Amino acid sequence: MTKPRRNVLTLSKAIDRFLVEFEDERGATPETLKTYRWVLEQMGGALGWDRDPLTVTADDLLDVLGTWRRLSTSSRAGRISVMRTFYTWLSERYKSHNPAAELHRPKKQRPARKRLTRDDVYQLMRACESDRDKVIVYTLAMTGMRRSDLRQLRWRDVNLKDKSLIVRLGKGRKGREIQMPSLLVQLYADVQGKLQEAGKFNPDYYVVPMTIDHAVPGDRHAYKVYPMRMMGEAMSYKTLTRLAKKAGVPLPCSPHDLRRFYAGEFLAANPGDLVRLQAILGHAEIGTTRMYLPDADVPSVRAAVDRIDWTTPVENPPVDKSTS
Repeated sequence: MTKPRRNVLTLSKAIDRFLVEFEDERGATPETLKTYRWVLEQMGGALGWDRDPLTVTADDLLDVLGTWRRLSTSSRAGRISVMRTFYTWLSERYKSHNPAAELHRPKKQRPARKRLTRDDVYQLMRACESDRDKVIVYTLAMTGMRRSDLRQLRWRDVNLKDKSLIVRLGKGRKGREIQMPSLLVQLYADVQGKLQEAGKFNPDYYVVPMTIDHAVPGDRHAYKVYPMRMMGEAMSYKTLTRLAKKAGVPLPCSPHDLRRFYAGEFLAANPGDLVRLQAILGHAEIGTTRMYLPDADVPSVRAAVDRIDWTTPVENPPVDKSTS
């Protein structure tokens, strides 16, 4: 009688199981999942797909890292983070040793975080050449949403009456409501009105759809619109770069710079209100939101410390014998 074949755990199977749980339980975005899959496939190819992952040692992982030594510090740090997350999951699920626990992310000198000023943002707004430019700049600056959120935004998610937007896709894939300032509501109402007048409005259309520039040879303002297809991943970057060059705003200028600008403006108007900012930005952890706090300077920290009212402690206070 032939014995049933034992279901042997391989690195290939372990990675597949991890990615399924990583997507379902942690709500990883498609972009994050794609990055994790790519890094783990690189690791699997180096270690061997049929290798028992529970036999992998720290030296094995160091050998893999050795093949990435020509990469930048940030790239290596990112890959180490993925490997540590995978092996932490593996060790918890199969009660095994975690070889990645001995891996340390390379330290790097963090550059000063760029912060756009209000004047910079106003210059970008004034440099807009079309309604499409305005929707991109105004939405990113006045809501703090991610570039991926803006790409997914459809007209059905825009509620002009309630002055709100529904973000359907973000980190965690959970929809969240974002309140719009009146200026942004007016812009959306104007654009929607123009589309309705032209008979080109549909709630399922993307607010910023895919376009192909220079649809008419010789006309730099002419472009073809595909309203049922979201704009390309690089469109917002390209738009902000073009407008920043025109307005004289320091480059590089990215969607995340506008997200950071919004966070700074919100905290300036609502000092210390990290909880509400966390909800608006869609962060799973409030620790991530704290990264958007303005860089502190020594005098302001000193003043904050001095505002704490410490009473002089009494030396050897008398003991209340009635409670002893």
